[in-house]
Amino acid sequence: MKKRLLELCFFGMIALLFFPSPGLAQTWIQTGAQGATWRSIACSSDGTRLIAAGDDGIYGSLDGGLTWLFLNPTPSVSISCSADGTKIIASGSGGVYTSPDSGATWQQHALTPDDQYYVASSADGTKLVAVGYGGIFGSIYLSADSGVTWTTPEGLDDFWQANLWSAVASSADGTNLVAAAEATEGAGTFLPGPIYTSTNAGVSWMPSGAPSNVWYSVACSVDGTKLAAAAYAGPSQAGGTGLIYTSADSGVTWTNASPETNYWMSVASSSDGTHLIAVSLFDQNPDNSGVIWRSTNSGGNWNEDTQTGYFNSAATSTDGTKLAVTDVARNRIYTLGEPGATAPAVLPVLSVASAGNQLSLTWGVSNAAGFLLFGTTNLAPPAIWSPVTNLPTPGNNQIQVMLPYPLPNLFFRLSQP
Repeated sequence: MKKRLLELCFFGMIALLFFPSPGLAQTWIQTGAQGATWRSIACSSDGTRLIAAGDDGIYGSLDGGLTWLFLNPTPSVSISCSADGTKIIASGSGGVYTSPDSGATWQQHALTPDDQYYVASSADGTKLVAVGYGGIFGSIYLSADSGVTWTTPEGLDDFWQANLWSAVASSADGTNLVAAAEATEGAGTFLPGPIYTSTNAGVSWMPSGAPSNVWYSVACSVDGTKLAAAAYAGPSQAGGTGLIYTSADSGVTWTNASPETNYWMSVASSSDGTHLIAVSLFDQNPDNSGVIWRSTNSGGNWNEDTQTGYFNSAATSTDGTKLAVTDVARNRIYTLGEPGATAPAVLPVLSVASAGNQLSLTWGVSNAAGFLLFGTTNLAPPAIWSPVTNLPTPGNNQIQVMLPYPLPNLFFRLSQP
């Protein structure tokens, strides 16, 4: 295979290497994400940018999952982003975090102490919603300015406090919202939860026509008319008895569209609501790993994928052709139909500079898709190049890796695996 090489000198040789682009993936592929307990995943409208949240923090990918950047150390169970993937909202204990610049900088927003939140964003990232619960009380917060300020909506008999919220979804303009609860307080016990909807950006809410279930996930079309909801358990609250329901009228009426009863954890929808993906933690019983089901006609018919795992989150591009799922037990992220990294028209340039007792290696974000940083101590053939394990971080439209300085005689290069 012919290689193109660009070299720079700094304590040795820094080489830039790329390979021809692979074709569009046709099967589920394990991404280059590090092994971690992943909890939630989101993607940009074209599926090229992925944002994943888990117990070890928040990571992002600019190339459909080929390579990943460390963004935030905060453990998080829920993540959402704008259509272009640059504005991010992530849950945290007692609040949420927002980033206006692809994770380069973050702002913490304290909401209700000790509550665990689940989040959603409008397409432009300005309208945000966070729902959750702590102890026996739930809470809902809204922002119309990308998280600068937050409000709590009015509701019937403080409905947001009586329900333990577990999922929320937003239309593209942030006007239509749907929130689901895994349980509701009643008569000294907890009962299966409801689904509520809003048609005025969360100012007021109404109970939908959905049956009470242990709801774990909701999704909606770009205009908010087509909804989908996944339940881990049904009215009996017994795990594995959950169903998938859909609505074509903004939640007024609902239809059981489930291919089977199961431990459903997540459902995601294309922008028009026709393409759905649903994943389960187990398959029928805890002895079996979970499954992936997909529909191309709004849940009218489903097909089961061969890929299995202990899935807890799913995301889809707006056209439903690029998908991503997280496996919480095997600590993996998979993609289907991920776009192969192509050689950019202008190759990224690796720059090196000393910064006190550290060495800074940087390259631009705009043409970095698929490139990883490699190092070697000897250029004599056959040179053995190994990935640099120091976590890269984004900032000011560039990616940066910091290394101890001074270094022994080392050589670096950027290369597409």
